[in-house]
Amino acid sequence: MSTSRIFEKLIRSLLILSSLAGFGMVLIVFLSVIQRYVLKSPLSFSEELVGLLLCSMLFLSLPYISNSEKHVKINLVVNLLSDKAKLFASILSSLVMITFCFWMLVETIPWMDFAIRLNLKTENSRLILFPWMAVIPLALLINIFISLKKIYKIYS
Repeated sequence: MSTSRIFEKLIRSLLILSSLAGFGMVLIVFLSVIQRYVLKSPLSFSEELVGLLLCSMLFLSLPYISNSEKHVKINLVVNLLSDKAKLFASILSSLVMITFCFWMLVETIPWMDFAIRLNLKTENSRLILFPWMAVIPLALLINIFISLKKIYKIYS
């Protein structure tokens, strides 16, 4: 199996995990509402877990959105450019993405390392935090590779 195919499967797997996180969020909110208003006993951990699932859902879907270019684009100015200028704009946008992701990666790794060293857990549900935190650098790293791949495609 080629590297490109493995990369595509990884991105697709992250999208499936993102969808499961979204489904889990809906399920927990539903159960929390039932617990609170029907059984008069709210779930103490629902807000924490929903927040972690929301963050995971957003960052796990980011590589798929970037790779398939299904994000919001404002083409008003780009459509007015020549083909050569459009290529330059595409390269420039990929470089901005690489810079942003690299910067955020540099910021999130010490944050995650801190959580690992102190074995940080959520307050109510006592879930270990670092696996949830690892989603962010993983998504950022994959986005860097996606942007590099786009630049490579332009030059090849």
